[in-house]
Amino acid sequence: MLLAAFLVVRGCKDAGSQRSPVFAVRGRLTIGGKPAEKAIVYFHPRKPIDGGSTRPLAVVQADGSFHPTTYHAHDGLPAGEYAVTVNWPIEYAVSPGEVVSGDDRLGARYSKLDSPPARVTIHAGDNELKPIDLE
Repeated sequence: MLLAAFLVVRGCKDAGSQRSPVFAVRGRLTIGGKPAEKAIVYFHPRKPIDGGSTRPLAVVQADGSFHPTTYHAHDGLPAGEYAVTVNWPIEYAVSPGEVVSGDDRLGARYSKLDSPPARVTIHAGDNELKPIDLE
């Protein structure tokens, strides 16, 4: 699941294409005050990145922390304004060692762009986001 998400982030880019510079970003996501491990945080830029082919995201760690990926794992985000949405897939064990993802355990409450749970602005340099705590 995570590998597929990172491949989507990379998009279909020419090897020689120009990439937007990215800046370090770290954040924290909790649901009801508890870390939302394996939730996916999506960053929707107000202005498209690299012609719209790049889709930044982050996967929440066991402690609730996350570091967004734009081009390479945990490389950060280009400067700009973003709407933030969250999806927390239910995982199902289908056999020993094989897990698949299912529906959003949050019922898509926080995945709507018209009412995102957070908006953030990324600046050149190091960025620490205000913690996001959802109900």
